Amino acid sequence: MKEQVTSIEQSKRLIELSVPAEMASMVWFPEYKIGDNKLPIYPTGNYELVMKYKSFGDMEDKVIPAFTIADLIDMLPITCGDLHINIEEITNSHKFIYYEGREYIHGEGYADLQTVLFVENSFVESCVRAIEWVILNDYKLNI
Repeated sequence: MKEQVTSIEQSKRLIELSVPAEMASMVWFPEYKIGDNKLPIYPTGNYELVMKYKSFGDMEDKVIPAFTIADLIDMLPITCGDLHINIEEITNSHKFIYYEGREYIHGEGYADLQTVLFVENSFVESCVRAIEWVILNDYKLNI
């Protein structure tokens, strides 16, 4: 499942770009150990991936959003100006995203005007890069 959600670092990048944490379906929840009398429980520095609940009580400020691939794709606009989104599969395990602008030229068919590719080591990172590009180019996310 971890390959299908944003890492803590990717989540922080998206939050810094004002992607609402509420859009995340899951969270990274900190793990704790039982200590001594002075400090009964303390964080280990590790996180566990869990489903997002409406409230985590006192832990609310400790959880980090984890956006699923579905969350990320839902946020991406279908069009950015004249560019339209495409998701392609290279192999059974590798997909990528691109925005492409095409124009019909009478008698010649369609000609590509511009293509913006997001091909990273993981589909999650491709989605994150696409969201960053959308925001940094002043297009609006579906939020």
